[in-house]
Amino acid sequence: MVFVSFVLLQKMLEKQRLITLFSNEEKQMRLVFERILELKGKTLNTLAYDYTYWDEMADFVASGDKTWAAENINTALAAYNANVIWVYGRDNSFIYSINNFKDTDIKELPFTGNGVSGLFASGPLCHFYINTPKGILEIRGASIHPSKDVQRKTPARGYFLAGRLWDKGYIDEIAKLCGCNITVTALSEKKSLPIVSDPEKGIITFSLLLNDWNGHPAFEITGWKESLLIKNFNLGYKNSFFIMTAFLGIFLIIVIVLLAKWVKVPLQLISGALKDENTKCAAALQEERTEFGDIIRIIGSFFEQKHELEKAKLQADAANRAKSDFLANMSHELRTPLNSIIGFSEVLQDQFFGQLNEKQRQYVDNISTSGRHLLGLINDILDLSKVEAGKMDLECDSLLLKKDVLEPALTMLGEKALKHNIHLSLDVEPQADISIVADLKKLKQIMFNLLTNAVKFTPDGGEVKVGVKRLANATLVAPEPGGRRIPDCIEISVKDTGIGIKPEDLSKLFQTFSQIESSYTKTVEGTGLGLALTKKLVELHGGRIWVESEFGKGSKFMFTIPVKL
Repeated sequence: MVFVSFVLLQKMLEKQRLITLFSNEEKQMRLVFERILELKGKTLNTLAYDYTYWDEMADFVASGDKTWAAENINTALAAYNANVIWVYGRDNSFIYSINNFKDTDIKELPFTGNGVSGLFASGPLCHFYINTPKGILEIRGASIHPSKDVQRKTPARGYFLAGRLWDKGYIDEIAKLCGCNITVTALSEKKSLPIVSDPEKGIITFSLLLNDWNGHPAFEITGWKESLLIKNFNLGYKNSFFIMTAFLGIFLIIVIVLLAKWVKVPLQLISGALKDENTKCAAALQEERTEFGDIIRIIGSFFEQKHELEKAKLQADAANRAKSDFLANMSHELRTPLNSIIGFSEVLQDQFFGQLNEKQRQYVDNISTSGRHLLGLINDILDLSKVEAGKMDLECDSLLLKKDVLEPALTMLGEKALKHNIHLSLDVEPQADISIVADLKKLKQIMFNLLTNAVKFTPDGGEVKVGVKRLANATLVAPEPGGRRIPDCIEISVKDTGIGIKPEDLSKLFQTFSQIESSYTKTVEGTGLGLALTKKLVELHGGRIWVESEFGKGSKFMFTIPVKL
């Protein structure tokens, strides 16, 4: 592929160079032709220009003196290499003409409509071509004015036109000067040329249109030549391309032979070792101090580690089964007596069997609070273990985020916040007040955990704000790697004015049994499982959770969940 790509690239570059060279040659050829055409027509233009701001010519238009015309106009044909001259009056009347090929058919120009004066509607000079029985005739003309009116601003006294015949000799002369072949054809008689531009053969062609007296294209000049420069370029490219191809072909054969010897055989040994998961077949290769020797030694080490990992996995599976059995037993053995303790403590609190004194009520309240705390700890451990074991499934349904999740969560914490004079607020953007698909119970648990922490670590008189907004095609930013892009999600934030978190303690968040030590946290209860479980439940929904905090000023916990799972 590299070989073919290199060859194709070289061919493309050479073709581009050829096109550039061909284009430059064509432009140069056209430029030379146009310059020669301008020089050849300069004498005819000079004749028409010089003879028309002349008092005697203006007088001749008025008098029609043939003797003066024979002495001054007839002699101009040879002097200016012209073939025919016409003189017309201001009213388009024919006054005089002379030609040197004795053709009476062109005594007068075949004009209709506005006549000769129509040629000068846009200015005092004109230039056009007509077809005659003798061939194509180039005509240049000018309006006649007095000698002092060089700028030709006064009304024209008449019109002077001079023509030159483009016969075969004249065309051959131009072609010789240009160094190319030239043909001139009327557009009405035009036939396709047998020769067209061909960069590969070095043939260059160009064309130029000639206008008639109406300003419409009437004739086409076509020139072509065989460029020696392009032919030599093509020949040199073919020779260099052949040499380059032969060299690359030989180099490719050598590379293939060396690859077969130095690469193919070792790779076959390595492939066999990978298939059999045994490096005995490549024992000789293991002794070599080469890259392939390193590879086979790494493969051998990999197989050893794989067998050790398989043994470790079996042991881990056994330990995991033992843990699951233990948790199942603990769930039954601990929850049953705890429920009894909590239940009987509630009976005592309600004083169904008699009044309790102040000390007794205090003890009973402590029993109930401690029992519920221990039950919550057990439930968190069991839920976390289920998530880590992949045994916790989501029971998703369509629910209203504000009505079904956020408002109930705030209501649950309302009494506790009021007790500590903590203000709770909810701000839901209009586009976020929608129905989403999620597990209602687990989403409530996420919000309850975050709000409980916010209220717990906010001093009395503080504030806790819940904000909700909708993100479209957002990157879920998180402190840990793995942020991904989802098309539509909801971002929920819980911001407090609490104690905040030190930067060095941020890494401890969301870890099991991990609590941040401070003088304030020692006064509140906690197991270190709430945020860890919250993180697992958010990720179970396909979202991410992170925190922004400034020590001493408060924290802002944010998490995202997709609108639809």
